[in-house]
Amino acid sequence: MVKPTRSGWRNSVVAKDTPWRSGLLNQPARREGTEMETENQAADILMWVGTGFYPTKDSYIKEALTLGCAKRVPMLPSEIVPGKSRCFLAHDEGKKGHGFIFGFFVVSGVDIILDDEEKINKYQQEYENLNVRPISSAQARAEPRRLCGERTYGASYIVSENDMTKVFEAALPLAEKA
Repeated sequence: MVKPTRSGWRNSVVAKDTPWRSGLLNQPARREGTEMETENQAADILMWVGTGFYPTKDSYIKEALTLGCAKRVPMLPSEIVPGKSRCFLAHDEGKKGHGFIFGFFVVSGVDIILDDEEKINKYQQEYENLNVRPISSAQARAEPRRLCGERTYGASYIVSENDMTKVFEAALPLAEKA
């Protein structure tokens, strides 16, 4: 299993051209040898939900149903495609070495917590394909508090739609094709 870290999170991106063993994500061909449809393929990402803030997967799911999904990333993930890329979520329920994937969300874009208009414009131009949405520090402080705390100034977050109905509608066809 790939374990993302702050220093090497790009290693956790699952690219469709990565030579994975049979049965793993984004494999370019099925076992029978028939080609998979490529229209919905995009790089996916795997991220851990820590037991320090979310003791069980259900605590994260409950929060996500009301606030949407948001996972902090140390650098902007240029490989993802909003609306197609999925962020798979893993948790170990407090048992080291017993992690499992419990779900995923379709990435709708990237939120950046910044007040500097110049930096915001730079990020939006450089990463226009990521659907970068600026969030002011005042907006971040006014958001409902998450179990992991409030979103941090200067940080980037891959996010889902806040309306989880949209997330389920987008995820269902992707899950059926996977």
